[in-house]
Amino acid sequence: MPPFDLRTVILMSSVMPGLMAIALFSLARGFPQNIRGVRHWASGALVVSISAILLALRGSVSGWLSILAGNCGIILGTGLGLVGSQLFFARRPSWRLVELLLAIGATGTAWLWLAHDSVVGRTVDWSSEPPGARTRV
Repeated sequence: MPPFDLRTVILMSSVMPGLMAIALFSLARGFPQNIRGVRHWASGALVVSISAILLALRGSVSGWLSILAGNCGIILGTGLGLVGSQLFFARRPSWRLVELLLAIGATGTAWLWLAHDSVVGRTVDWSSEPPGARTRV
């Protein structure tokens, strides 16, 4: 069995949001103006796709672009999806929440990259086992 290449998996995970962005941008052109939020969904999917590519390019591009911009782009893309959903349901968009989450995410990512250099911290390991306790089969 060939070895598992995480970089290839991350690059492949950037394809689906990119294709979804293309579909949503073309869909938004044909929708009436009273149906709101579709452009935000499309923009969010595009930002997530580009961010996944940046994350996969770690080591090939500078760290701030790969680590900081890539992780913050994931947060921003998700926030754009949230705002798009709020607009679709005729709610007031919560831009301040998105800005707050982006600031917290950027600060935490920068801290775990520059001050503590913890890959586990940046990926948030939710398992209850200590890292050395996992056995290989």
